[in-house]
Amino acid sequence: MKHHIFLISTTDEMNTIYLNNNLKERFEKMRMNYNQKCMRKFLKRRFSHINSDNIRAFYLEVNEPIDEKLYEIKYYSSFAFYLYLYLKSNATGYLNERPDEFTISQPIKINFTRIAQKAGISINTVKSAFKELVNLGIAYSDATIPLCNNKVKECMILNSKYIIGYDENEHKIIYSIGNK
Repeated sequence: MKHHIFLISTTDEMNTIYLNNNLKERFEKMRMNYNQKCMRKFLKRRFSHINSDNIRAFYLEVNEPIDEKLYEIKYYSSFAFYLYLYLKSNATGYLNERPDEFTISQPIKINFTRIAQKAGISINTVKSAFKELVNLGIAYSDATIPLCNNKVKECMILNSKYIIGYDENEHKIIYSIGNK
């Protein structure tokens, strides 16, 4: 039996941890269990596509595959998750990339009123969800137009397949372009 050694390095202290096949399998199993636990916890929320008819209709209209790492993020606004999926479904990449292969998207026009009408929720819920995406670091927006103004805004988003994890203390995502 061949033993491979995998390298995991942490950014805090730059420690290097070596894992053999057995430990790597255990680590992957723990990661999958954690993802499943986070998914169950998110879907139990009152404002999810399982428990809310209007959010279910919005989610089915978006028709974007969900990356399991998105469930690990502890959203203050449940709609931030669905707003990200909506924005990602409308995103296009630079340099003739396929829509699902971009790292950061071209600017996307956001109409909060139209999104609120499609989802059957208030505009303030959409605005707070957008603010949370910007604070998390998943979306980047030009701050020249304040959110209180009802003009169409533009933002760029990061592709969720490059998300490594979530830092609860900072309420930020951990992102690596080299990770696929």
